[in-house]
Amino acid sequence: MIDKSLIVNFLDETKNTSERCKSVLVEDIVKLADLFEKTFENGNKIIAFGNGGCAGVANIMAASFIGRFKSGKEGRPVLSLSSNVDIITTLSNDYGFENIYKKQVEVYASQNDLVIGLSTSGNSLNVINGIEKAKVKGAYTVAITGESGGKLKEIVDFIIKIPSRQPTQIENVMAEINSILCKVLK
Repeated sequence: MIDKSLIVNFLDETKNTSERCKSVLVEDIVKLADLFEKTFENGNKIIAFGNGGCAGVANIMAASFIGRFKSGKEGRPVLSLSSNVDIITTLSNDYGFENIYKKQVEVYASQNDLVIGLSTSGNSLNVINGIEKAKVKGAYTVAITGESGGKLKEIVDFIIKIPSRQPTQIENVMAEINSILCKVLK
């Protein structure tokens, strides 16, 4: 039999994380929304990537902005570098897993694009390498991480640090931020 208290505890933790986010992230989300809007207005694109659940969030971000939840809003150019298993395995095999995003950013990113690295720890080497390559390409760089920010906080132009150390909670908030952005942007 499943211990119901585990479910209640998880839901309580989710509620507490959401409450902390309301007090510390609203202004950061507004700034990120402004960055998205400016990127789209200037004819540039958004590129996102991450590992594991963060890769899933990058994929959802691309799908959300292209499909726009049947809202009637025009689709927007958001690309996930985490979704193509053929590209990822080829690059992993030929250049090492630490370079899967660096190599894709090298091909896809342009000056003034917005490149977003998603990492619960902020220390994923392949995400760091992708962000560093984006900076070389002249893109504006953003990280969305857990509360420490990891190494990404030292290299990005803007960071959102979700007030949690629990990866599942961090990824849930990442997905919520995406939903908020998709809802508030034209």
